[in-house]
Amino acid sequence: MANELKHGSVGTELTQAEWEGIGTHVIESQAEGDIIYASSSSQLRRLAKGTDTHVLILSSGIPAWSTSTGITAVGTIATGVWQGTDVGVAYGGTGVSTLTADAVLTGNGASAITAEANLTFDGSTLQVSAGSIDLDSQGSITNVGASGNDWTATNLTHEGSLKLTEGGAAKSEQHIYPNNTQGVSTSATLISGSGNTAGLVIVTGAKDNDAAIKFCDLVLTNSGSAAPSVLHSFDQLGSPAARTYTTSGGNLMLAMASDTYDVNLLGFQAASPL
Repeated sequence: MANELKHGSVGTELTQAEWEGIGTHVIESQAEGDIIYASSSSQLRRLAKGTDTHVLILSSGIPAWSTSTGITAVGTIATGVWQGTDVGVAYGGTGVSTLTADAVLTGNGASAITAEANLTFDGSTLQVSAGSIDLDSQGSITNVGASGNDWTATNLTHEGSLKLTEGGAAKSEQHIYPNNTQGVSTSATLISGSGNTAGLVIVTGAKDNDAAIKFCDLVLTNSGSAAPSVLHSFDQLGSPAARTYTTSGGNLMLAMASDTYDVNLLGFQAASPL
């Protein structure tokens, strides 16, 4: 039978050297690189060598060479560098071998991970260069620039002035700033907040500890010490006290003729020429 183990031919008698010789037992048609395996409980046979990169497998319980490079199970790989094809997502990999610098990675089901060209993070700044940010009813952006500056589905909370800019530096720039001042009485009191200069201001007031708004004034402030102009006054309920607006260093001041009021202000300040 081909490829079986057999005695080498030594003639009619064996010398001691022949009995102990390497060639006493040979495999039929053996060649360099061949492998001996047990084809049964009583027979050894030859498996001819394979080709470079072939792997040894079992086929119906018999050793055989295979061109397949698939590995279905391995133990722990402690060292070494993977130099094969990209490991797919289904097997714990990314499915890609290169990724765009700073690009944010997003999943795509069982397909390869995507490096988003329009969504990047350089370690300090998250930037959307095209498209939009879509927040559903549960989404929010919090602590923008400082703690407490929050943007939710229903509210925009911002401490200090809010700057709105149209186009480049040569275009219009507006600052929107709110302010609340409690206890405004007969002495001139700063109501615009320090540093807020010329602009259009809406001022509302309610008597101290009373939620009902008594007056609403539309005031045009001026830089420096120029007196502000009250464009229109609305007396909402009853007869609120007369108001005197002045300017100090570009900041808006208010004095009431009588009583004490809590005052809310919403200012629109042009930082650049319109």
